[in-house]
Order: sequence, then structure tokens, then C-alpha cells
Amino acid sequence: MDLRELAAQLRKPQGKGGIEIGQVMNKGNALLNDWAIDELALEANDHVLEVGMGNGYFVNKILEKDETIRYTGYDYSTLMVEEAKTINSAYGATGKARFILGDADDLPFEEDEFSKILTVNTIYFWSKPEATLLEFQRVLKHDGILVVGVRSKETMDQMPFTEYNFRKFTEVEMEDLLINNGFKILNSIKKKEPPSKYNGQQMELENIIIKAGPVKG
Repeated sequence: MDLRELAAQLRKPQGKGGIEIGQVMNKGNALLNDWAIDELALEANDHVLEVGMGNGYFVNKILEKDETIRYTGYDYSTLMVEEAKTINSAYGATGKARFILGDADDLPFEEDEFSKILTVNTIYFWSKPEATLLEFQRVLKHDGILVVGVRSKETMDQMPFTEYNFRKFTEVEMEDLLINNGFKILNSIKKKEPPSKYNGQQMELENIIIKAGPVKG
């Protein structure tokens, strides 16, 4: 697929190409997901909301932390929601996991419903980032944790497909966006992955992982 189509599939996977993109994301996002999940500091009885879970490949890494943890996956790709339900059918059957279709700026959940929120490599695509973060703040418990994982702007600038409808962030820009929309920064780290080949060149992917807490009135 060409760069514009690739960007569109990364934004919202659809059709046969979308299934393949989901599998590619599983491999490419593995380290970033692991690091972001570590920052959640999962505990017994946590109810985790993941926004943009893709095909749900990493759900087991959350639920295996403790048998009392519950998980809700939320995505605006119909294909990814269906794939996630299939991959995690055993968790769905026991009620430990559910998967819901919808837009991130209009969450169908109650106030203070979740103790942890996770979102990895999604913020580039939010049409209303300020509204989305205010929704996160609304549904997160007062002592809850939000973890946002992204590639840095410097890394994204090296990937040609990100010219198409990607919003890129530096660490400071990410922190400012969170602070201005109902959150306080608890921790912010940059981590580089081992060198890998991309587009015929060696690259070190740089990730930004921010842990934040809601500011409740």
C-alpha cells in the first residue's frame, strides 16, 4: 500500500489490509506497550480502560497481573473491536474483558468508573484531543492513573507516512496538553528501543511515556 493508505490504515484499520496492519502493530508496538503497562502499576481490583487497543493482542499482559483485574477495551475501528473479541474470547466469556466501539471524545461510561486508563500510539489521531482528555478525567477515579505512550516527534518525523493526518508531539507538548486538560504529571520518561531497520536505514525509535493523575474539583 502507498504511504497515504498506510497512514489511513494505522489511523483506523479496515478490511484485509486492516487485519495485516493490526498484526504489524503488535510487533512494532511490543516494547512501548510493555513499558506503558509497567507505568500503570497495576493492583488487585483495578478496572482498566484501554483506548485504542487494536486487535487486543496485549490484553493478557494486563489481566495476568492479578486475577481480580477487569479490562475494558475501546476503539473506533469496527474491525479491531471484532478482532479483539475473537483473540480474547476466553476473557470475554468470564466477564474479565469487554470491547466497545466508539469515539474517544464521547465515552459511554460513568464518572469515576476506572482506576487506570492506558492509551498507546493513539493521540496522533484524536480529532478533539482536549475533549478526549476531559472525558478521560471524568471517567477516571480521583486517585486513578492515566498512562499515555507515543513515539516522539523526532522519531515520527523520520517516517514518511506520518505526513498524512498525524499530529506529532514533543515531550513538553504532551505534558502541556495533559496539564491544560485536567491532569497533573506524575512521571515522564523517554526510552529508546534497540536499533532496527526502517525504510532501509538504521533507526532508534524514541518513545515518550507519561503517567498522569486527574485533577478533580
